[in-house]
Amino acid sequence: MIKKLLIKLKEDNAFRIKCVQSVLLVGIIMAITLPFILAASMTFYRGDDFGQLPMTEFDGNIIELFLVALRYAKHMFLNWQGAYFSMFINVFLHPILGGGLLQLRIVMIVNALALVIGIIAFLWGLCRDEISSLQGRLLLIMCCFWGILGFECWYQIFYWYSGAAGYTIPLSLLLFALAIVTMSDKKFHYFAAGGVIFCASGGSQAIAGIGCYWMLMIIIAKALKKKLSLKDILVFGVGVIGALLNVLAPGNYVRHDIIDGSGLHFFRAIIYSFSEVVATGEWLLIDTPFIIIVVIAFAIGVIAGKRKCVDRTYAYIMVLLHGIAPIVAYFPVCLGYSSGGGPNRCRFVLTFVFTISAVMILVLLGEIFAGFFNMSHVKEAVVIITLLIIIMPIERDNWKLSSCIPYRTMMALTDGEIQSCYHTANRIYDTIREDENEDVFIYELPETLDIFLTMDIQENPNNLINEECAAFFGKNSVQYVSKPVYKNGDTYVRIAPSDFEHDLSYVSVFINSDTAGTETVQVLKPFEKNMVLQIPEGETGSVVVYVFADAKGEDMLEELEILF
Repeated sequence: MIKKLLIKLKEDNAFRIKCVQSVLLVGIIMAITLPFILAASMTFYRGDDFGQLPMTEFDGNIIELFLVALRYAKHMFLNWQGAYFSMFINVFLHPILGGGLLQLRIVMIVNALALVIGIIAFLWGLCRDEISSLQGRLLLIMCCFWGILGFECWYQIFYWYSGAAGYTIPLSLLLFALAIVTMSDKKFHYFAAGGVIFCASGGSQAIAGIGCYWMLMIIIAKALKKKLSLKDILVFGVGVIGALLNVLAPGNYVRHDIIDGSGLHFFRAIIYSFSEVVATGEWLLIDTPFIIIVVIAFAIGVIAGKRKCVDRTYAYIMVLLHGIAPIVAYFPVCLGYSSGGGPNRCRFVLTFVFTISAVMILVLLGEIFAGFFNMSHVKEAVVIITLLIIIMPIERDNWKLSSCIPYRTMMALTDGEIQSCYHTANRIYDTIREDENEDVFIYELPETLDIFLTMDIQENPNNLINEECAAFFGKNSVQYVSKPVYKNGDTYVRIAPSDFEHDLSYVSVFINSDTAGTETVQVLKPFEKNMVLQIPEGETGSVVVYVFADAKGEDMLEELEILF
């Protein structure tokens, strides 16, 4: 086999060129995706990783953990949200309840790798009937990866455990299920696809929604080609059942009442969804080199259209369905939040669907209008792309290679910036765990990197993330301290034993308010732990700390006054 391949490489020049093209495209795909897989190994705990847990420690076996995860999923299903699979997998795979940081690394690497493989498999199945050449499919896959991953850091997808459980893992499962349906006809494979798509429908509602829609698109495509089977409809039905369970869960309405007590607004959600799709398209087409992806996809379609007889009715229907897909994907987000916008993980889903839809639309349009183009037009397209690559970086930074997220991520890994952020964050958590203070002060946070996860402990001790972190470690509060006074409505004055040089066996603390007078906090008592004094909103004055040498309070060693 290898000998025949080598002989063919030596004697067949066309085959040799195709092999070089394939290797080059595979290398570019790896260059785009590898930085995210490597950076995922530096994921640290953040936010809901501490808060969404039924317990802080677990020493049972895997069966007991499975049951704990089921009970937690049931509780969340009834009281917070319908994402039954995400809630289950969040606990079942949670590193805090298992192997700690080593497990976190493994889970996040596998999470990133599974998403990459899932995208490749899904796109391979989606375009198998449209593009016959290996090089054309690889080029299309490369374009999609570039559009999805090239222009914004999706830190909640690749570098956040809770984000992976809620979005990335269900999305990867969905892509595998759809790939099976598009590339196999075996009953066993369809049975597996049904089980996988049911799990995927138990992720975020955005994943459930686009999963059912894409499966419906596949059914319509197969029906138009007279290839539809009962197995396809059954898999679609299983996905819909899972999505309905997700949507109709009592917990969804509890959560939505907290976000927006005025009820569900379907028409408004449609408008917001359309608006977000338009905004995403403007961002990609104006601020990034996405137009190059558009031209390449259209050229792929033209070349493919010249090699086969194109069913224009089928192509126009699929163009329409792909055009609606991004709106369908973002509708659950806009409905749930009663607004546009959305967090990083939600915008990833929109960008992901938009990119795939745009690429497939351009491929189909290229096939439809292939008769109007010849090879000279392809050469002109190459010239246009070359000029764009040369000229546009002069005016727009996002067109520069050095601005692309994969490049910047790899450079941050090479320079050790991401590794430093990872080690600093874990050192802070170790400090919180070992700190004897009930109110823990953090004086150093990891360097902020816009291409990686940031640590979200804030100065406000009442911030939800601070409270979740404090509760997990059994502390009264955890807060970042950049200066002694923090104002957020009420004023918080933070005093630590490390602020003083002398023995703190006899310390007096007073609050001198311009409106309420003097309040005694303590008199000639030991000051051994951090102190947080909460001052009502609007009050001004000072906190005064006196350090004395003995219990008589006659020999003052040190004085500290903090104005607020």
